[in-house]
Amino acid sequence: ENNHHVEINELNTIPVTKENTVNDQASSIKYVEENMQKKAPLQNSGNAHNTPNQVNDLSGFFQQQNETLQVHRQYLDHQSEYSKAVYKLMQQQIELASLGTSIPPEIDKQMQLFHANQSETLRVHEHYLNQQSEQTQS
Repeated sequence: ENNHHVEINELNTIPVTKENTVNDQASSIKYVEENMQKKAPLQNSGNAHNTPNQVNDLSGFFQQQNETLQVHRQYLDHQSEYSKAVYKLMQQQIELASLGTSIPPEIDKQMQLFHANQSETLRVHEHYLNQQSEQTQS
């Protein structure tokens, strides 16, 4: 009888190169916001009295959109890390199975908890985005 012993290495986190997407989009939003504020009096030439509240409301809207964008980007980064971790764990399980070693039930239970946690994270993020959408529309 051949007993195979395979050690599962600790999951190494794979560094994610940060793209300047959020910053680029944030500066694009700021640029649009500034241009809209400059053009607002010209567009309303019949009503040249833009109140400070209108400008503040627009500024607040863009700030809220920027914050939502940053939260969503962070969620996507976490989703990417989750996918990489699951992929690596699955590779290790396949390696164990190919060597004839059974996978301990604790590992399967931990994977299920890992997936449940990610599912809850998705639910919370979806709820957050829905709230932001409702707030934007009001």
